[in-house]
Amino acid sequence: HPAVLREAQGVVDRVLGSGQPTVQCLPELRYIEQVLLESLRLWPTAPAFGMEPLVPTRIGDRYRVTPDEPLIVLVPMLHRDPLVFGPDVEAFRPERFDREREAQLPPHAFKPFGTGQRACIGSPFAMQEALRRGPFFEAIMRNVRGELAECSQSNLCLVKDGTVRTPALDA
Repeated sequence: HPAVLREAQGVVDRVLGSGQPTVQCLPELRYIEQVLLESLRLWPTAPAFGMEPLVPTRIGDRYRVTPDEPLIVLVPMLHRDPLVFGPDVEAFRPERFDREREAQLPPHAFKPFGTGQRACIGSPFAMQEALRRGPFFEAIMRNVRGELAECSQSNLCLVKDGTVRTPALDA
């Protein structure tokens, strides 16, 4: 996604120049956070979680389930609900997570770090570190400059003169 990469690099250049990110500058790196959130929407760190209803209930007025029936939630499918994320759920669009749109997400529609008692308690720290100095930030925002090689649905996208390889999810 060359346009996303260029915009992200522009944000980093404008906010940080040649300096290092600090906790104080994280609010100004919101677009970088949006890129990370959209990446987690498409490829969550916790791809599934189990749950059981506490009382007999119906899911979507269609499926009757009882407390003795365990359920598995496939998070990549949850994150690809066209009623929540629009008809282009497979497209990589960081703007889905601008403040206004993120605030409109239904509760429990976005679960990249799991849910309930077994949700990752370190997710806020992980997000902060990814934005400050993680491999995501360093590889994508600092060390990758230049033109992107051609991408296709069936292979990896290689960055010329860099080491980043990402699956091409859409054109």
